[in-house]
Formats: sequence, C-alpha cells, structure tokens
Amino acid sequence: MNKEDALKSFYNAIDHVDFKKIRNVMLLLKWKWFTEDGHYHIPSISELKIGCRELFNILIEEEYDHLYSGGFKISVEEKSSLVEIEFIIENKIGWYD
Repeated sequence: MNKEDALKSFYNAIDHVDFKKIRNVMLLLKWKWFTEDGHYHIPSISELKIGCRELFNILIEEEYDHLYSGGFKISVEEKSSLVEIEFIIENKIGWYD
C-alpha cells in the first residue's frame, strides 16, 4: 500500500460520507460511544469525523488492511491504495461445520 495515495483516497472518501445520516441513525438507535472521560454519548458530526480520521490513522500506522470501531469500517485495498469507509449497523457471518 502506498500511504500517500491511501491518504488522498481517504480524504476523497470522507468528503462523500453522509455523517448527518449516520448521526441520525445513531440517534434513532440510541447508539452511544464511550468517551475518554468515562461517559457515554451520541457523538456529534464533528466527533464522528474525528473518530473516522483516528481510525484511519491507526490503520495506516499499524499497516492493517481494514479496521472496525464505533460502527465504522475502514478498508484499504493493498494494490491500488483505494480507501473504503463504511458505517455498519448489522453484519452476519455464517459458519459451517
């Protein structure tokens, strides 16, 4: 992954995320984040953006290809360095024996 290209792709992607819609879903579901001061609250749009940036920074620093937190999933495609930002409400994985 080219970190510079991934950063450009991230900023392009984050400009197209509908944080207002995400916050409205969080309000509807009463989905709260735990804060550093030990409280729970529904994050503001600004806090959602900051959380997304922090998650991306960890992903880049640790050289992960994807990372989840607070409903967000951020992925970086290894070859093209394209970044995908998702907000996941529900996810199911089927296991088999």
